[in-house]
Amino acid sequence: MHSEPLKVDIALSKKRSTVDELADRVREKILSGEMPPGTRLPTTQQLAEQWGTYVPAVHAALSTLAKEGLLDRRHRKGTFVKERESRLSRVGVLAPSQLWQDASELYFTREIFLRLESRFLQENIRASVWFETRQGEKTSTPLPQLMKAVEKGEIQALVALNGGEYNAGWINALPMPVSGLSPLLRNHVDFDEVSFFEISLTALRDQGCRSVGLISAVAAAKSDHFQVFRKVAQRLKLQVREAWVRNNIRHPEHHDEFGYKQFRELWELPDKPDGLVGYPDTCAKGIVLGITTTGVKVPAELKVAFHKNAELPFLCPIPATIVGNSCAQCVDAIIDQLVRIHRGEECSQVLIGYDLMRENTPAAGLL
Repeated sequence: MHSEPLKVDIALSKKRSTVDELADRVREKILSGEMPPGTRLPTTQQLAEQWGTYVPAVHAALSTLAKEGLLDRRHRKGTFVKERESRLSRVGVLAPSQLWQDASELYFTREIFLRLESRFLQENIRASVWFETRQGEKTSTPLPQLMKAVEKGEIQALVALNGGEYNAGWINALPMPVSGLSPLLRNHVDFDEVSFFEISLTALRDQGCRSVGLISAVAAAKSDHFQVFRKVAQRLKLQVREAWVRNNIRHPEHHDEFGYKQFRELWELPDKPDGLVGYPDTCAKGIVLGITTTGVKVPAELKVAFHKNAELPFLCPIPATIVGNSCAQCVDAIIDQLVRIHRGEECSQVLIGYDLMRENTPAAGLL
């Protein structure tokens, strides 16, 4: 172990963000073995002078590497290259306490949770689970029990299944690899919405649709979701009217109830689309009920494309195009992302595509 700080030679190119470049260059030196475990770095002031930059930039770069688990910043002792365990063997999971409630909106997260548990058992990874019982703004402070486990080194990484606007700040600040399903997390796994709309809208167009609507239980504030829908529809020359985009869900309204009500309202309009997309499957189930109870003839009067999670059941007694994603693939991506970050790689976002599972075939019942 180096008792004296090691001089770290870095020449900045000034062609990109100073913080990003510093983090990249120091990361390279650590992973290459040039800065072995136990190496003590100079103070941030000394590094700023060596590198010809500002102390805040150095601090931000070193903080990034500490969060990745590459550096150990000890109060009043200095910053050291951390001893790294080669294998990821202890992972924490933060999940909502409502996970076991009988609400369709939770089925996907529950399936992810159960599949994570199964994978951890298969790979001999010890899992520590915390259920968040707090709500809303009360989650903006760290969970004490989880933080104790972090400080004691009981977990090497965290899967946050309930990352949101209030808790993303402290979750992102954890000095370890973090992954989850929220885009607010610095590292996360997400599904490619462009892929979903490309597949579903192309299928509807190929079936003869010239206009299309959308009933989505995604909150209207998530504007990217609806912008992608409109952009893909425009490219495919499918007409879209504002009245056909139904996205005014209000928490805690249930997705299936929302889908049912929105379809009934849509079908009362004087002008109707000849194609309709329902997203996600929890909302699509309500749309199916709305279609069957109003007597709409599918596909003669309306052609539909619905989302589905591959591993979750979906009773669909009408001809429909089904575009699916996989919970198993999502779990694989989360674990792979954590492993890669643990190795020192950058892996901030993993996008998973959708697949065409069924295209307007006769009703098959339970999918």
